[in-house]
Amino acid sequence: MSITAIFLAAGYATRLYTLTKDRPKALLPLGEGVILDEIYFEVPDDAKKILVTNHRFAEQFRAWRDGQGVELEIIDNGTETAETRLGAMRDLELARVQGRAEGDLLVIGTDNVFTWPLHEFIAQARRHAP
Repeated sequence: MSITAIFLAAGYATRLYTLTKDRPKALLPLGEGVILDEIYFEVPDDAKKILVTNHRFAEQFRAWRDGQGVELEIIDNGTETAETRLGAMRDLELARVQGRAEGDLLVIGTDNVFTWPLHEFIAQARRHAP
């Protein structure tokens, strides 16, 4: 069973200003890294990984990807303000189509931090796959 992990990171986090005025929530510090570190590295290595973001933060996500040396397709949804954002469902469809998602989809909000191992959740899903 192949999996495509789609990371939704196109919000503007306006309720967290000033922390997020110039930085996406997923790239806020957490421990010795950032929130996205905790999420990305829980996804199995064999999964295709796509992150959809807004235009305003796309370059910061590219810099994170390049700095980590990981495989992650970054899709810029073209929006630059909270008022023009597409919303999670349209961002998901953009990532699915433009990123050519394969197999089952694992959709992850990039402002979530799991306290349980994501690989166990995926293993359970694989056990019950038709």
